[in-house]
Amino acid sequence: MSVPVQNLDPQRFMRVKCDAKSQVRVQLAYQTELLKKLVRSKEEIAVIADKIHHGYVVREEDDIDRKMSELQDTAAEFENSLLLGPVHNRHKLIFEATEAVVVPRLTLELKLKKPVIFARDLCVVLSKVAYLYCRIEEQEQEQDEPDEEFQIQYKVQNSEIPDASNQSIVCAFYRAVIIRNLIPGKLYEFTINRVNPCYLVYSKWTDTIWCTTSPDC
Repeated sequence: MSVPVQNLDPQRFMRVKCDAKSQVRVQLAYQTELLKKLVRSKEEIAVIADKIHHGYVVREEDDIDRKMSELQDTAAEFENSLLLGPVHNRHKLIFEATEAVVVPRLTLELKLKKPVIFARDLCVVLSKVAYLYCRIEEQEQEQDEPDEEFQIQYKVQNSEIPDASNQSIVCAFYRAVIIRNLIPGKLYEFTINRVNPCYLVYSKWTDTIWCTTSPDC
């Protein structure tokens, strides 16, 4: 509150927030298309490799070296798109100054909350219990915000058991979350996101993993 807030135009400020959210949504849509292209290219290469393995003659347009080069280019483009650039602001945030008003030099910084994701290398699922670990990219666990809440939803895939699907828990931090009373030998879908994310840029972000519980011995 050391910055004189009265010099900021609130309507212009809200427009800047809206522009920032729109730009990130466009970027996420672009990354989604790149991801689909990566998946398609990988599947095409797998088909060509299988034909070559079985001694079939492949067509000229199915040159695997060219396909691999295109796949590497798309992967590099996808990786570069993950870096967030500056928000392009077309609105002045400060009221026009008059001769009687001295506007100080102001610097505006917007804090970006990174998406919460599963730490896949740490998550462990047994027959009836799951130990799930979550993290936020580029943020250490010691920097947890005490008022931040996350929601984990989980359900059994392809199950006819009504009480074993679409359950959810809310946790106040993103370290270890223990989920009990799971069904042995079933494929579970776990999804995590922030609670009440309506004011966040990544409001629609969710991360999902699929794990199969061990058979009950």
